[in-house]
Amino acid sequence: MASRHRCFIILATVVVAGAGLLAHASSGPTAAEIRARYAELLPDYSQGLTGRLGPFLWSRAMDIGADARFSDEHGRPQVDGDFLWLYQFMRLRREKPQRMPLLHERHNFTSIDPDLTYRLQPWHVLLNCPNPHNFKLMFGYVEQDFQFQHGDNCDLAHLADTHRVIVFVPIRGRQISNPARADDQGRYFLSDVYEAQSISVVEFRPGEIIQYDWFGNRENLHERILFDLAPHFAGDKRIHPGIHRPIFQFTIEPDGAWTLKIKRDGREGLGGEDDWDHVFTHESEGASPYSVDLDPDRSTFSFSTFSPGGSPEESSEFLLRLEPVDRATGEAADWPQRDRRIRSFHLNHLQRVLDGAAQAPIRP
Repeated sequence: MASRHRCFIILATVVVAGAGLLAHASSGPTAAEIRARYAELLPDYSQGLTGRLGPFLWSRAMDIGADARFSDEHGRPQVDGDFLWLYQFMRLRREKPQRMPLLHERHNFTSIDPDLTYRLQPWHVLLNCPNPHNFKLMFGYVEQDFQFQHGDNCDLAHLADTHRVIVFVPIRGRQISNPARADDQGRYFLSDVYEAQSISVVEFRPGEIIQYDWFGNRENLHERILFDLAPHFAGDKRIHPGIHRPIFQFTIEPDGAWTLKIKRDGREGLGGEDDWDHVFTHESEGASPYSVDLDPDRSTFSFSTFSPGGSPEESSEFLLRLEPVDRATGEAADWPQRDRRIRSFHLNHLQRVLDGAAQAPIRP
């Protein structure tokens, strides 16, 4: 019980800290100032390291056990598979043998080829924690010269030091009495729960972090929320990602323009460019263009997965189908090489890795 109470205290602290940051939003805190406020809860242990998985630079927020691999539709290893199997976890503080922080492991992927974007299709969800919380799938665009690093406790919605425009897709699990039923895909849904941060298109300036208060007034959401998707996934419109397997495609253009396409039931795939159920843009009713300083020509596609773990602490697994798309034409593209895997290397050796090295030093 002590650990559970401690977890709730920590989560309450995050909410309070977030409210404090929002109160100072008008004064425009710098990325460093925001980082300082979250230094204890979301520490930065980076030292210039990242990794590579196929066509992506691959960074782990804490880098002490998370894993990913290309796989088949069942999550079994397949180097040229169209799926990514992802594992992450939460660990509460430990006092011995030395004080360890709260650990939130998360994955960050960035496309090595800036001319490619990807269609994303959630395929299977496994949240081992029996209590409800949000597993977060986030995808969109970052500045082309930005790299996530191992040990930097950030992702596309939390503290990343880059301008970014993303689709925020929380996947929530209903509470169950028997944890053995965690693989029941009917348990999980694309979340319309505003109080827990709901599905939306969001923009961030460098260092900014998503806030609960941004979603507090559903009739007047914060200006950082460019489009509220929750009404399209609420009530009888609810989508269970592990059953319906929806398909998402998100693109940005100059002058704040963006387009989000959604196929609600992707079990039979996408039957051509006229087969989308939703095509939302910055000109849709209730939508806004992005205002952050992100040049589409100097941006690259990125996605993150993050599962806070709820209470008690636990792990999660996620299976995601990917399809490469040419950003210029919007048409499906050939897969880049997927058999390159370097768990860690120093960014000083980035060019060597991009040139195809099978390995690279982890020291400068």
